[in-house]
Amino acid sequence: MFGLGDISSVLLFTVLLGVQYVLASQKSVYWGAILPVAFAGWGTYVMATTNGHVVGQGTIVLLGVAFLCGQWVSGRQSLKVKQQKELRKMQVQDI
Repeated sequence: MFGLGDISSVLLFTVLLGVQYVLASQKSVYWGAILPVAFAGWGTYVMATTNGHVVGQGTIVLLGVAFLCGQWVSGRQSLKVKQQKELRKMQVQDI
């Protein structure tokens, strides 16, 4: 679907997942929405403009969005844990 070799596609998606985690762990929740929305839009465009297997391409797009949203949730949880640790440190220093 990416038009690259199998290994190149896997590496590209691995990099996308890493970037997604970094974006999702930022203070603004909207940074994490960029890649899932862009990936869904790109996948929809590819399905509309090619004559490939729609079911197979749709499955890949849905799985990709699911993995990106999973990274989004994971990044948000990581940020919340970091903030709680920082708050505990500040409370300990105040006492």
